Amino acid sequence: MWMKNTFIPLTVLFIDNKGYIRGMREMIPDTQTPHCSTNKVNYALEVETKWLRSTKIRLMSRVLNLDSISY
Repeated sequence: MWMKNTFIPLTVLFIDNKGYIRGMREMIPDTQTPHCSTNKVNYALEVETKWLRSTKIRLMSRVLNLDSISY
């Protein structure tokens, strides 16, 4: 994941096959710095950093209904 041509701060959540957030990386706008998970994950979800800070979402929080996501 990187932020080339993206102008708002985003955080990528790395989520395993059971829906648990195994990693979180804040990304700086308009950069090409790669952001990778250090754990085995099935999903990467980008969310607005400001919004994420206003929630109780943390490492090992669980995301439900991932099986309903269509690709």
